[in-house]
Amino acid sequence: MPAKVCVVIPTYNRRPLLARAVESVLAQSFQDFELRIIDDGSTDETHLLADQWPRAIYTRQANLSFKSSTAKKFGFAMVKEFNQ
Repeated sequence: MPAKVCVVIPTYNRRPLLARAVESVLAQSFQDFELRIIDDGSTDETHLLADQWPRAIYTRQANLSFKSSTAKKFGFAMVKEFNQ
């Protein structure tokens, strides 16, 4: 049975803040969720940090700097797929 909630964390060169965001999600009492980290082409080795959370699904896409919301849109598209 799929998880009831899909949590999407978009990121771009925010490695120091990513740990705080992920740990906050993992610390919640409600645990029936899928966690997705969507990296919009970070250059700060975010992918190395993401490997420490086996529960998170990490997706990296090429940076499309002309649109700041690209990672969010990609994440929401994944959520639509998740709900089908």
